[in-house]
Amino acid sequence: SMLEDMDDNDEDAKYGDEEEEEEEKSDAEGEAEAEAESDGGWDDDLDDHLSDDLTADTEVAGVSCHSEASADISAPPSQVGGPPAASARAPALQQPAVPITLCPPGDRESVDEARARQIVEYWREQLAQVTENGGSPVVTEVVLSDKSYSPSAASILASFFASSPTPDAPPVSSGAKVLDASDMIASLPEEDGLATLRALCDAFAQSSLAEVDLSDNALGSKGISACPGVLGGQAGSLERLRLCNNGLSAESMEEVADVLKAPTENEEAMAGRLTQMHFYNNMSGDGGCAAFARILGNCTAALADVRFSGTRGGRDGSFLVARALSDMGDDLRNLTRLDLADNSFPPHVEGSAEKLAEAIVMCAPQLEYLNLRDCSMEDDGAMRICAALSSGGTSPLRHLDLSGNELTPAGARHLSAFLSECRPPLATLHLEENELGLAGFAAVIGSVQSSPSIEELRLGSNELGGKAARALLDARSVMGSEFMPNLCVIDLNGNGFPAEVVEELEVVFCSMLEDMDDNDEDAKYGDEEEEEEEK
Repeated sequence: SMLEDMDDNDEDAKYGDEEEEEEEKSDAEGEAEAEAESDGGWDDDLDDHLSDDLTADTEVAGVSCHSEASADISAPPSQVGGPPAASARAPALQQPAVPITLCPPGDRESVDEARARQIVEYWREQLAQVTENGGSPVVTEVVLSDKSYSPSAASILASFFASSPTPDAPPVSSGAKVLDASDMIASLPEEDGLATLRALCDAFAQSSLAEVDLSDNALGSKGISACPGVLGGQAGSLERLRLCNNGLSAESMEEVADVLKAPTENEEAMAGRLTQMHFYNNMSGDGGCAAFARILGNCTAALADVRFSGTRGGRDGSFLVARALSDMGDDLRNLTRLDLADNSFPPHVEGSAEKLAEAIVMCAPQLEYLNLRDCSMEDDGAMRICAALSSGGTSPLRHLDLSGNELTPAGARHLSAFLSECRPPLATLHLEENELGLAGFAAVIGSVQSSPSIEELRLGSNELGGKAARALLDARSVMGSEFMPNLCVIDLNGNGFPAEVVEELEVVFCSMLEDMDDNDEDAKYGDEEEEEEEK
């Protein structure tokens, strides 16, 4: 309604630029018609010109002279060539890579040839499903654990790993970064076990594995020799290695050390890449300690996680390990986990506990996990370790195990001082099988009773007696919900608590309390023993 009448508009009228454009268009059409009449048509000369150009291009490029440009030579120049050739178009988008973990289905079992074929078929379907959904499957992790593979079954699996999921794809094993080959030759005769190890390990020789787990296989010296594909063959990529419960003797550990000390392409030892080394329960003794010390001598600041426990290392061998750690100096700055349980660092052996403490000083600012269980530390050793942990002023420690170290109330006081001063976010504290007594118990509880981080506290077999239990119950009653508010597990077994005290503990701590089936109410510890003697 805003627009006034529009009854006076001549659609044939031309004004300004429109008038000029109309005149130019008319002149151009006239000139084109004149040229066409005098030359016999524009397409004749253009035909010759394009033909010459195509011939020249063919001679240079060495390709067929048939092209999109010659397909319709009579077309106007603006249309010559038509749509771009398929090869000239933007390349098709590649299918997105989809990481896949391959793991045999089912529970623990012995795998024969027939079962291996079923597993392979299951894996092929897994890969095909990814392809059907528009992805490109890349096997990044392979888990073979908790099965026992016959040599023929291992051969079938190895052939699958060497095959390609699609005609233009690389072998299945080529993209693998993690291999869990733990516990896969159980109950096999030695010859069969070695054949299985060799077949499956060789299947990954051309991979670039960052993590290898060969734990729970009875390797021994022959087994180490059967696994070059996933040990020495991964010199340029291996970062995490686990060899736990493998029955490695001192000689076998020397072989492992030789592999990890061997130079890589850049002339650095393979051990220099390692961020994680786990050797547990191999009973390799002092000789194994010496081999492990050799490995540590080639490690670098990449190292973050060390487990060398359950090896039955004696005083001499344990000293070599402690010294090797100490010699690493600043290269321990990234170490966050250290497990040396079941070695021997007695304080009266010159340099042993001292060297270990020196190493802990270097990693204390970032150390989150420390296990020194059954290490013959005694009170003096505990004093050195606690001082080392306190050296940085603060501590990120979340797990501490000093069980089985003959700690008395004096050792407990050193620990209490560390916990009170540094206030680490400790979630797990294990102190079983020491000699803390009532006084040591009071020192420990006093330093953690208000901790919001404690989740697991183990004080079993510490000669506590009924008075310690009463003190614990009183503290819980007074503090209420502020008493270790996030506690999930507490172990007090084996401390000679009377039956009625055990019942009270079970009521107060409910499911948090571990079994209390080992309490001799007639046992007398600490002050109770003295009172009994005086009486």
